[in-house]
Amino acid sequence: MGTLIKEMLFYQRQYIIDKVKAPLMKAIIHLAMRFPKPTKDNTVFKNTHIRLEVAEYILNNLTARGDVVEAGLRILIDECEHDGFYEFLHDTYITELLKRGWQPNERGFPMYRYWKGKLGTDYCMESNPKMFAAWMERRDKNALIENRLSFIAIK
Repeated sequence: MGTLIKEMLFYQRQYIIDKVKAPLMKAIIHLAMRFPKPTKDNTVFKNTHIRLEVAEYILNNLTARGDVVEAGLRILIDECEHDGFYEFLHDTYITELLKRGWQPNERGFPMYRYWKGKLGTDYCMESNPKMFAAWMERRDKNALIENRLSFIAIK
């Protein structure tokens, strides 16, 4: 055994994709659609409205896996809206991430293939000339940002 990354991406890659992730995504999508669709009209909490705005931003910029992301967000939003236990856990998770210095992990993954919104400056590690040209075009159109968390002041 090696690191989790090696285990999932190298040693068991196809098994994880075919036997774990595919059925899990299918189940999440199927079950999430049984939850009511949350909107600002049928929810009451400010944090829920913020989650809805962030979900809309993500879904509007995503070009892949939108169905499973939408399903996961629906579950998160609905559960936090109606169950204070999950709201508490979600708040604690976010608060603890920020208190411990969490920053976006920009690993050079070619996210621009899947994301229409602004990206951090270090995402281009592209060997495909066509995709590299697309990256450079986005850079030239000022579609990049230096630090996505620079606006947050952590106490």
